[in-house]
Amino acid sequence: MRGRILSSVTVAPGPRGKSITATIILIGGAVLLLMWTLVAHSIFAARQAAMDRTRAEGRNLAVAFEAEAARILDDIVHAGDVLAIRLRETHGHFDLYDWSRDAALPWGMIQATFIGPDGKVVSSTVEPNPEPIDLADREHFQIHLDGKFQGLFIGKTVFGRLWRQPIIPVTRRVDADDGSFLGVLVFMIDPSSLTRLHNLIDLGPRDIIDLAGTDNVIRADFSRHSPDGTTGVGTSLSGGPRPSVIPENGEGSYIRAGMVDGVHRLFSYRRIGSYSLVVTVGLGLDAALVVARADAFMIISMAAVATVLLSALAFYLIRQNRLRAAHEIELADERRKLRATNVELRESKERAEAASRAKSTFLANMSHELRTPLNVIIGFSEMLMGGHAGILPPKQREYVEGVQQSGTHLLTVINDVLDLAKIEAGKFELRLVERLRPEDLARSCVDLLRENARARLVDVSLDAKSDLPPIAADAARVKQILLNLLDNAIKFSPTGGAVTLTVRVADAEAVEFIVTDNGPGMAVEEARIALEPFSQIDNRLARCHGGAGLGLPLAERLAGIHGGSLRIESETGRGTRVIVRLPQASAADAAKQSLEMADHDS
Repeated sequence: MRGRILSSVTVAPGPRGKSITATIILIGGAVLLLMWTLVAHSIFAARQAAMDRTRAEGRNLAVAFEAEAARILDDIVHAGDVLAIRLRETHGHFDLYDWSRDAALPWGMIQATFIGPDGKVVSSTVEPNPEPIDLADREHFQIHLDGKFQGLFIGKTVFGRLWRQPIIPVTRRVDADDGSFLGVLVFMIDPSSLTRLHNLIDLGPRDIIDLAGTDNVIRADFSRHSPDGTTGVGTSLSGGPRPSVIPENGEGSYIRAGMVDGVHRLFSYRRIGSYSLVVTVGLGLDAALVVARADAFMIISMAAVATVLLSALAFYLIRQNRLRAAHEIELADERRKLRATNVELRESKERAEAASRAKSTFLANMSHELRTPLNVIIGFSEMLMGGHAGILPPKQREYVEGVQQSGTHLLTVINDVLDLAKIEAGKFELRLVERLRPEDLARSCVDLLRENARARLVDVSLDAKSDLPPIAADAARVKQILLNLLDNAIKFSPTGGAVTLTVRVADAEAVEFIVTDNGPGMAVEEARIALEPFSQIDNRLARCHGGAGLGLPLAERLAGIHGGSLRIESETGRGTRVIVRLPQASAADAAKQSLEMADHDS
């Protein structure tokens, strides 16, 4: 179809020529739109897969960090329960300093302090008789006064005056046996001790691990550049996409720019059991999407190359058809001017034939320039499907497979155009085999198209005897004839239709291959048009059936250079019979010997 449209663009100056030009624009635009739509879908699918992998990785890390921090906090709870019993027994006068010398502090605990009900320090693991410093105004003391807060309170990170490092106050209320308020136990925790695991993994340059309270204030922020977790301490995460209320063991993920450094990350968070502390793992989006972006660049590059090559191919065909149209117009003018004399008419005819031969020779000689770009497209797409550039996701492989199938189809159309051009230029050569079994050729063609017919719900069958006389022909070209005819018959048959290939002896000199279908059929004029190159019976803008209009013309010419013929018997509404007549081996040999004797005599 492409060749027929291009060859008629310049020739038809009227409305029909304009409609064909519009058809070319619409079809070309649709092909490019489809290709770039597939490219966009492929890039989106690859990016989504990378995001899913990053989200799963972040969640796994958050779960691991949460489990580690929960064990440490559980140890602190246990130590607090033990000390609370001692404090109740001593009515709040238990010496933490002596206790710490006999019992090891839990991992990560820097010191423990007991604050009496008046807010003043009573005892500490740091010194035996601490000064009664008034801490009544501290948040971690005030929270326990009314008795409403139960459990472990994890305060905001502060910088200790004694230890000169960031510490997290973890507190719990201690009540007497009668329920009266005895005071508050304070455990000073090293933030880096809550997650030792961050030292064992290789954080990316933009990856972070946050420990934040349920009040959305950061307690510690670990990264490759801040292994001690001090960066961003005290920063509020309020106003972001993270929920303000996270249930026990609650988890989730979101994407946003970091509150500390503004880097876009995918954050996965998980609350540490029922404690008021949330672990958040932020993985940099640039590193997560680097592979997807490289794949996107490769796909866009291939699509751009394909666009350039197809545009170049269209330029070649349009240029050649313009030359052909110019020659035909010139020939028509000369015929009108020189119609009076036979000499002038003969000269005009010779010029037209020379122009036609020049056209055919040009197309026959440009095989390499046309096939090489398409072979590059097909080859690269096959390499992608073969996994040479890495295993493709299923959806992306589907898109690349569509590109490969489209390139293969276009290469087939170009091969048909070139075959037709070589025949017209007299440069087509047959590879004759002296004795071919026609029933074997027919059977192989039916077997090749059986699955295609089954997909269209069309029954295809073979009617051939086993004792048919052999033929002298080029096996590949005879198959090309039969496959074109069978494919047309299957394509135009209705659902549930039937296609039959019959092979029979026509007479003592020829064998006939008859393809019969029960499709819509053709009128006599339509059958004549069908045998013209690049012609279509249904020439509407959106045809029900695709095709370049080369199948029947090429089959007729291939039959002709074998010394045979092709004719169509059809009637509108009653199906079609296409009869291909090829000489038997004995008849072909006799004709060859007669021709050689004639050449010798001359």
